[in-house]
Amino acid sequence: MTTTDKILQFEEKARDYEIEKDYPNAIKYYTKAYDLAIKQEDVSIVIPCGPLEKLSKIYHKLKMYEKEIEALDILINEYMEDNRKRTEEYIARFPDMEDLALDALETNTTILDKHAEPPFPGKTLLQYNVKKYIDRREKLKHKITK
Repeated sequence: MTTTDKILQFEEKARDYEIEKDYPNAIKYYTKAYDLAIKQEDVSIVIPCGPLEKLSKIYHKLKMYEKEIEALDILINEYMEDNRKRTEEYIARFPDMEDLALDALETNTTILDKHAEPPFPGKTLLQYNVKKYIDRREKLKHKITK
């Protein structure tokens, strides 16, 4: 069996899986065919232009999704770490919240009046961004395994 035959066999299996809507296996076989075609490119094996372009697009789209998911994971981790640090700093600065609350009740003020700055500036925005990135990551993962 020649390399071209193997490539065509992988493509055929991938198309069969695609028809059955078994996308993870289709992607696996498209990737195998693409990798084999790229390895043999310098041997000038004749491969129909259309399928190779299709394989190339699918392969690069998957790689792009994977890179984007990694980038989103890094962003999410940074946000979560930042939020954790802010919480720890806040707790360290105001260890006895009960006293602050009682003092606020006695002086008819709020606990935040006692603070030079709000404990979590932009907390709502932080939570929104993390949720947005998690949602985007899940959609991308769904596209890859769909």
